[in-house]
Amino acid sequence: MTKKMYMYDVRGIQEYIFRTNKLKEIIGASEIVRGITEELFKKTADSLGYNVELAEGQLKFKFDEPNDFDAEIFYNGGGNLLVLFEDDDKAQALNTAMRIQLVKDTYSLQLAIAGIEITSESAYQEDYRN
Repeated sequence: MTKKMYMYDVRGIQEYIFRTNKLKEIIGASEIVRGITEELFKKTADSLGYNVELAEGQLKFKFDEPNDFDAEIFYNGGGNLLVLFEDDDKAQALNTAMRIQLVKDTYSLQLAIAGIEITSESAYQEDYRN
């Protein structure tokens, strides 16, 4: 089975936060955006019944071995989320559901998603650049 790495990026954050000049509203919008990618990912994965792992220092994902989880989050920061998937069909279903949920939750934020087939466990830097 082909494993894939996906990058998720929330677009329109600045416009969403600073659409007003009222400090209270700016702070509220900032709180909504904080961690939105990971929270949205986990919420959507849960709704689909997916088992998601969060890498804490060392990946549990093994390139040549089957896993008992559907996805592993291995980076979250700056509005970006990097996730490894074992099954691309599950990834595509989750991606579609996430986009729909983000529009429902925020009305104006957009989700950019890019995916690449992983060539090997040791080629992370090259895969990330691609």
